[in-house]
Amino acid sequence: MTGHSQHKTRVPCRDGFRRVRHVGLWTAPTSGFVVLVAAPAEALLLTPKEARVLRDRLDELATAVEHHHSNPATGQAGP
Repeated sequence: MTGHSQHKTRVPCRDGFRRVRHVGLWTAPTSGFVVLVAAPAEALLLTPKEARVLRDRLDELATAVEHHHSNPATGQAGP
């Protein structure tokens, strides 16, 4: 995994031609969303290990968004 931070990360994968690519993930905590960006109109090939990394990063970012929206200090209501 590269570029990992609390709210933004890139997960390596491969495109249909087996070229190295990345799935970009970040949180938009004020809107309550996790954003996933892949290259336009591409299918991404993930090894089992890469799929687990993607799962783990999605879970971390979803937790961060949930925490932001349930934190009374933000003035935001939970979902």
